[in-house]
Amino acid sequence: MWGIFSNTIERIKRVHGCEPTLNSFNVAFLQGTEESLKQAIFVFLTQFIMLILTLSHIWINRADFHIPSLLHLAVSICGTVVVNSMAKQSRENFDDFANIFPQYIGTTLYKIDAFSNIFSGFLVAICTFLLLMMTSDNLDIVLNATALLFVLELDEVMIYNNPIWVTSLYRAHFMKDIVKELNETDKRYWDPEYLRKDRGEHYRIHTPSCSFLFPSK
Repeated sequence: MWGIFSNTIERIKRVHGCEPTLNSFNVAFLQGTEESLKQAIFVFLTQFIMLILTLSHIWINRADFHIPSLLHLAVSICGTVVVNSMAKQSRENFDDFANIFPQYIGTTLYKIDAFSNIFSGFLVAICTFLLLMMTSDNLDIVLNATALLFVLELDEVMIYNNPIWVTSLYRAHFMKDIVKELNETDKRYWDPEYLRKDRGEHYRIHTPSCSFLFPSK
């Protein structure tokens, strides 16, 4: 039983050590509700469709790709570096959350989260550079420099990352996990009804290890 609490404490330490920014997929995993799952799926579909439209636009207008002026080239490179840095932060949040909750790995939410924050991150960075290299108007370059960041951050924008709300979300998930694991353990060690039976004559307390011993008959 102590192992259950020690595992929970260890995960709490990891949360405070990493403090990953939660996204729609993380919240759907932690809450486990149908509403949060639907929101995560619609966010993923929106991101997917927006990326498809962006790639389609680049392919249709590929003839406009050219080597612009030195200033335009500098903006294109800098804009791509900024977008890639934001994408890297999303990848780090993804890895941190998976390290805190190993049971998240392999789930459907984990897979679409990986697409949204790893694959899409690289894709958004490449598309940003191509879009900027295809743009001639100065104002359009400014607008396109970080426009695709919205696609990448859509899953985080939908979440109210207030520290109090995030803490309560983690607390509720950990408590639910503790109750689940307790129900799966041998109830003799914590069920008060069982421990009070026969005035406790069916077990003895092992003080050095702070544990119950149930002698076999």
